[in-house]
Amino acid sequence: MVLLALACTVPCGTGTHLSAGTCVADATTDSATSDTGDTDTDSDTDTDTDTDTDTDTDTDTDTDTDSGTSPACDVAADGSAAYTDIQAAVDDASEGDTIRVCAGTYSWVDIERHAVTLLGAGADVTTIDGGVHTAVTANGVPVSLDGFTLLGSGSVSTPAALSFASSSGTVTNVRFVGSTTGQFYTAWQTNSSVEWDDDLFEDNVTGGLCGGFGGSMIVRNTVFHNDDGVMICTNGLDDFEFANNLIYGNRSTTALTYIDGAGSWVYNNVLYGNTITSSPALYFNADVLVENNIVANTSGGSGVFISEGYQVNYNDIYGNDGGNIVYYGTATVGSNLTSDPRFTDAASSDFTLKAGFSPCIDAGDPLAGYNDVDGTRNDVGAFGGPGGSGW
Repeated sequence: MVLLALACTVPCGTGTHLSAGTCVADATTDSATSDTGDTDTDSDTDTDTDTDTDTDTDTDTDTDTDSGTSPACDVAADGSAAYTDIQAAVDDASEGDTIRVCAGTYSWVDIERHAVTLLGAGADVTTIDGGVHTAVTANGVPVSLDGFTLLGSGSVSTPAALSFASSSGTVTNVRFVGSTTGQFYTAWQTNSSVEWDDDLFEDNVTGGLCGGFGGSMIVRNTVFHNDDGVMICTNGLDDFEFANNLIYGNRSTTALTYIDGAGSWVYNNVLYGNTITSSPALYFNADVLVENNIVANTSGGSGVFISEGYQVNYNDIYGNDGGNIVYYGTATVGSNLTSDPRFTDAASSDFTLKAGFSPCIDAGDPLAGYNDVDGTRNDVGAFGGPGGSGW
């Protein structure tokens, strides 16, 4: 009996344990919380929770949205932005800043310390009314404007709405509407280089746009309508380009456009239905290349007046009271149409060419550089040529 008892107390071998008097193999399955074969109980004290339910193998990215958001504008007339006045924002700006302006009506602005961009909420809702002061003046620094209506009623020696002096910049999607008597042009630039694009001059009694005394002016896809005075004046610009513009229904006691400066290029424009007192719609007193324009139905004046050294080719000059082309000296007058341009609906201000009827379709300069955007020969008028897509 003693020997038997001793035999039962013999320890089991490695990998086994005693159970009910018999050596059995240890269990090999270990759960996350305890071993099934050990006498010890393992506990997992890790309290981390994995909230990522993504089962693919790509790298997860942070899609959290910051709770702080930037204000829509820097200037708001209703007090919802940092400034209620554009001038205060300009005075605090650093070089090259963009100043965003909410809808509203604001007072005049003088910019002369730093280059800035003024970005309005849209010309239909954002207005700068200069009153007796020019609405916006850029003096000695680059300035760009986009999305405003500008107007004013300045003195007889200053423009009503916009002035660039020894400066540069761009003017895009700006309406010059409703400036009143007593100004010298609605907008001008002197000794400056400015690009004007997609702008509107309408219902002003101040004239349109004037530039001179050095610098350059580029005017594209801009409308001059129902204004009084000279619409375009240049005097001594180093470079002038006037393309794909509409000038119609205006009145002037002198020439409607006066171009005086070497290096001028006037192409793919429409001048239609303007009233002038014994003057031309287009007056050139410089070395100018005039191509692919329509000058038609001028009341009281002639279509084009040119002098020595000018090139007038591939235009349609038709139905002007004072004659279509008046010139003297050695001016070069090439191949021009004198036919009704057949607009789609001029009475409704639609100056596209009537398909199948207009003689101006594919009648412009045949050089490939003048081709329409679809690759065909230039269509005479504001919607032809490489810039015709700007509308």
